[in-house]
Amino acid sequence: MQVAGWVPGLSGVTAKAVTSKYDGAFQRVVKKVKQRAASVSKSSAALEKLLKQVLDLPKEERHEFVLRNPSVVDRRIVWKLLEESASRVLEDPWEGEEVARLALEVAQRIDPSRLPAFMIFDLQCRAWVEIGRAKLLQGDLRGSSLVLQGAELLVRGGTGDASTLAFLLHAKADLFELRGESDLAARARFEAGTRRGPGLTPTCDPSDEKEQVG
Repeated sequence: MQVAGWVPGLSGVTAKAVTSKYDGAFQRVVKKVKQRAASVSKSSAALEKLLKQVLDLPKEERHEFVLRNPSVVDRRIVWKLLEESASRVLEDPWEGEEVARLALEVAQRIDPSRLPAFMIFDLQCRAWVEIGRAKLLQGDLRGSSLVLQGAELLVRGGTGDASTLAFLLHAKADLFELRGESDLAARARFEAGTRRGPGLTPTCDPSDEKEQVG
């Protein structure tokens, strides 16, 4: 026979006490989650402000700002710049290239002691691909080809992230098409289709703590 309010196997402990104990633990977990969410939101707002500060500068001052401000050296800034490049490149390929080069500069300054080198290679590869795409839209096929060759070397030393390779393959396919090499373009797109796709998918959580130089 089971007595109301009694948990079998827990001598002298009532169900109410057990519930109260776990309610307390649950509330502590909820509190930590809320604190983390607030911290991430605050950090994201700071990053957006920093990104705007960089992009609002005249082009000739942007790279100097990156060199003088370690707070910019953050993989999340790299991703934001890559997204910004992708959004600008169709309207203004030269501006798209400029922003992608900023992303590359930031990625190249990330300290390997703060982020594994193979993850840094992925970020650099993404930046080179964006530069290559911009050069395609500028009509510089030779320049695009050289840049994408460099991206291919980087992806070999990266994490092996499927979306990064697909991103590169789609850019190569575009280059092949513009050069009239339809067979190579079809082959590259087929290979890209076996991957996760060309989107800007992070190889690491962009909400993680930032990596800074020094």
